[in-house]
Amino acid sequence: MSDFTVTPHQDGTFLNNDPLKLVGFWFPIDDATLENGCLWYAPGSHKHPVSRRFIRNPDISGPADKLLVFQGEDPVVPDQDWVAAPVKKGMTLSSVTFKTITTLMTRFVGPDPWTSDAQEPCQ
Repeated sequence: MSDFTVTPHQDGTFLNNDPLKLVGFWFPIDDATLENGCLWYAPGSHKHPVSRRFIRNPDISGPADKLLVFQGEDPVVPDQDWVAAPVKKGMTLSSVTFKTITTLMTRFVGPDPWTSDAQEPCQ
């Protein structure tokens, strides 16, 4: 078992386009509550440029090197600036742009959710 955390990020870090005019939509399949890990966002963060990019590694010299690397710094948001966005299943949340800083404020104990279907929220 391991802890998995979604760090504060801008979707534009991973989905880069120029000009950055994409809008993201999130459809929860279960109620997203304060208790089980709803989305949190930083108001006004959509007005700032994307501060970090996930890019092809320009320094690949061998098969052990990572193909993709981060360039830039993670966004920093003071704890008191985060706003919760609980949503009922079937509803929709949309970010103004892929520049909005979001995170999930919960902790899952279990395998990394990107590699397994099994997840249980901490109590």
